[in-house]
Amino acid sequence: MNLLVLKMSVVPLVIAVVSLAGRRWGTHIAGLLSGFPVVGGPITIFIAAEQGLDFGTQAAIAAIMSVTCLLSFNVAYSWICRRQAWPLALLLSTLVWTAMALCLAQLPMTWPVAVSVSLFALIVTPYLFAPGHVGRPATRSQRDLPLRMATGAGLTLLITALAAHLGPTWSGLIAAFPIIGLVLVLFTHISQGAGPVAHLMRGNVQGLYSFVAFFSVLVWVWPHGSLLAGVALAIPAAFAAQAVVQSIGWCRRRWWPTPYSPIKK
Repeated sequence: MNLLVLKMSVVPLVIAVVSLAGRRWGTHIAGLLSGFPVVGGPITIFIAAEQGLDFGTQAAIAAIMSVTCLLSFNVAYSWICRRQAWPLALLLSTLVWTAMALCLAQLPMTWPVAVSVSLFALIVTPYLFAPGHVGRPATRSQRDLPLRMATGAGLTLLITALAAHLGPTWSGLIAAFPIIGLVLVLFTHISQGAGPVAHLMRGNVQGLYSFVAFFSVLVWVWPHGSLLAGVALAIPAAFAAQAVVQSIGWCRRRWWPTPYSPIKK
């Protein structure tokens, strides 16, 4: 019952915070925050609490591997949404995510392989996005935020319910399915158009370095410690990784162009 309450509250609250941050500071910040393990982290923790730390460790490795799937979804959506409405863009992008997940599931599910694949994807992806811009202010609707939260809660319940039947690899891959990214992307596409979608996704790439750091700590701590010890160490690791990314980004903007720089409308 306690886990059910957490599932129904943690992820929707996170989606609300990120959505409000996006309205206050723009789509790039929303994308950056959505790249943090704010949804995949809690889902994997719920899975580890229910299925055991060994199961959770393997799921964490798969979650790192799934960063490449998430990035493939983002790149596909950034191009498709320029010509298609959101239902078809979502369908085709999800098919791209599925195809990538099927391919990656055939690789050795070890931490070195997962980190190598995900870091390569993170470095290359910024050059593959469609052009983007900040765009006009988002349309504000009174039912917009509750709908986002309800969507996140429903997907969280579905994924954790399927975990025991999917095994650790597919549990981890699906735990990192872009739940919050999907919610943000759809509402950004609907309310602001295609241009801001790519802008949001560029921020998402930066945030995903924290995602990799968070799950890497879980992979190394959970086999030798407790559930909470891993989480307690993984959270500061995620922020430390982001501090490094932002420092590098500042240096690149200072001295030479970077693919993270938005294209002004």
